[in-house]
Amino acid sequence: MAEAILTVVLRQITTILSDQAVKEMTMWGDREAALKNLETYLKSIRSVLKDAEDLQITDDAIKLLLEDLKIVIYEIEDVLNLWSCKVRKAESVRAKVNCLLEFIAYRRSSDRIKKICEKLSPFELKNKLDLGKSKIISPLRNKESTSYCDLSKIIGRSGIKTELVFRLVYEEEQGSQTISIVGMGGIGKTDLARLIYNDELLKTRFDKMIWVCVSNLFDKKKVARDIILAFEEDNFSFPVYLQDSVTLDFLLGNLKQKIIDTRFFLVLDDVWADDNGDWEDLQAVLKHGKPGSKILVTTRKVSVANTLSCNSGLIYYLSSLPDEDCWSILKQFAFVGKDQLSQQNREPLECIAKRISKKSKGLPLVAKDLGHHLQKSEARLWNDINDKELCNLAVWERVLRSLFLSYHDLPQSRIRDCFLYCVTFPKGLQIRIDNLIRHWIGQGYLAPSGNVKREDEVEATGREFFQHLASCSLFQDFVEEDDAGIVACKMHDIIYDLVQYLTSKDFVMKEVVANCVAFQSFLPWEPELLHAILCTNCLYNLRA
Repeated sequence: MAEAILTVVLRQITTILSDQAVKEMTMWGDREAALKNLETYLKSIRSVLKDAEDLQITDDAIKLLLEDLKIVIYEIEDVLNLWSCKVRKAESVRAKVNCLLEFIAYRRSSDRIKKICEKLSPFELKNKLDLGKSKIISPLRNKESTSYCDLSKIIGRSGIKTELVFRLVYEEEQGSQTISIVGMGGIGKTDLARLIYNDELLKTRFDKMIWVCVSNLFDKKKVARDIILAFEEDNFSFPVYLQDSVTLDFLLGNLKQKIIDTRFFLVLDDVWADDNGDWEDLQAVLKHGKPGSKILVTTRKVSVANTLSCNSGLIYYLSSLPDEDCWSILKQFAFVGKDQLSQQNREPLECIAKRISKKSKGLPLVAKDLGHHLQKSEARLWNDINDKELCNLAVWERVLRSLFLSYHDLPQSRIRDCFLYCVTFPKGLQIRIDNLIRHWIGQGYLAPSGNVKREDEVEATGREFFQHLASCSLFQDFVEEDDAGIVACKMHDIIYDLVQYLTSKDFVMKEVVANCVAFQSFLPWEPELLHAILCTNCLYNLRA
């Protein structure tokens, strides 16, 4: 969000510096130098902002630093907006001079902004963030998955598991070599892959079963090495494969020899890399496997599924679990160690726990974490847990780290800002895509700094941004029309909670359903708050 605001401010400075009418003003030279210095400073900050925004999830100090920076940028924007407005209204040279004098009257505000900016100088910002050093590769890395788990605890996926096993076993050459499972973080893609991988029928069908966790930090040599090691699991004399100096060409050559005349089943779990160049040579080698070999991919991104299947594979979109299944998952963990409870004491706790399970919103990861949280908490505290929002519970940190990876993976700051702006719509609302794009245009998110585009080009950019967000499993419940494609969608409640967390100092959305007199009590009127949105049907008592 900070980078989008900064881009808008830089665009304003560029406009002011190129305005001929402004250049004719008395004393313009001093102001021009100040604006150019400000422009240079802001550009240097922008160069480190993306890394800073990625690191905020694991470092509260950086999060606070970014919040201070946003306040500074908003103050600068206010001063520039005020000045630009007065310049446009000026009708004579004298009026323009008066306008300049009025701007100078705001010098105290400008000086205050400058002092705050000095505290966040580019050099100091880079030092605080510790950016540009080789030790920082990525702020977050997904936990490495394995094929092992207690399969009896995976609930609600038996139907789709049976269907996919049937396709993998009985559809040979006429079937697709690659099947992809696509869905948002925490929805259970890896658990479904484990159910399939451990199916006894599959083990009789394939000569070799291979599990590789790819993760968000893609390393092609690691993927090739892990596949080779699966063939060498009973041979402990293979140190050459583990050496960092081994070339990718050497690994792919050995991999080719391993898989020739082998019908293999390969799971590529948690794949993020979607560039064709990342996979081209590895795919060429995997084609040398015996006919009937299959690859199962789990990912949050449709683009990954299309890349790994060469746009011809099968894609399964995994949906949220029903509430009853989430309750069954939570119950498995919440009551561990509580066998001594009498039926009379257990029933009230089950009623509370069942209500708590609804907080998982169909995500098995959240249901499992809530179950563990209840298991560790005293029974007398369960009512308090039920009364709290998910983001105020201890489990939120793990959920947040998982979902933040989807935000971190977005390629451009403008796409990130379009995603974060969705917090201005109420939770659970069906969003019209054309309306959403108009909002993005109004905020200046769709036009790069210094570029002027036609209206149809800007709208096309907005549609492209939406398609990218949708393909990353950040929207759901799509409404399609034959002649217009996707026209409306919703955002999953827990994705919305992520957006609220990331914009907590920018936007506050409050829904009021009761008839109320003092609306001031419903919003946290903090000095740092930038936007407050109140949703209600009883505005007659609202003070201006």
